[in-house]
Amino acid sequence: MPYSVALLYDEPMAGLDAENALIVHRLLRKAVDDGAAVLLATHEQGAEEFADRVM
Repeated sequence: MPYSVALLYDEPMAGLDAENALIVHRLLRKAVDDGAAVLLATHEQGAEEFADRVM
């Protein structure tokens, strides 16, 4: 039986340099592409460019 995955993150890129923040973005995007629901809280400017939906 298939199951759903929900990932919740609070400021996962805080304190990371640009290179490592991009790695985190790519990992989160892969999780979404693989069927996970990702809820991300951030103050990072430009994060909406990576989102499917912004609340």
